[in-house]
Amino acid sequence: MANGEEKTVAAPKRKNVKHLDSGGDRNQVIGDKLLEGKQVFDSEIKSALRVYSGK
Repeated sequence: MANGEEKTVAAPKRKNVKHLDSGGDRNQVIGDKLLEGKQVFDSEIKSALRVYSGK
């Protein structure tokens, strides 16, 4: 898990996959990049979380 600030893509917090819940929402741009095997940057994660949280 990464949030782009405290936990970066380079050093994410380790989580057990079975303890995670997708919640049904997905950022299209980041999801597509992950599926294509492209690199996702911390700034993209921070931006997506900012939009999702309404800040």
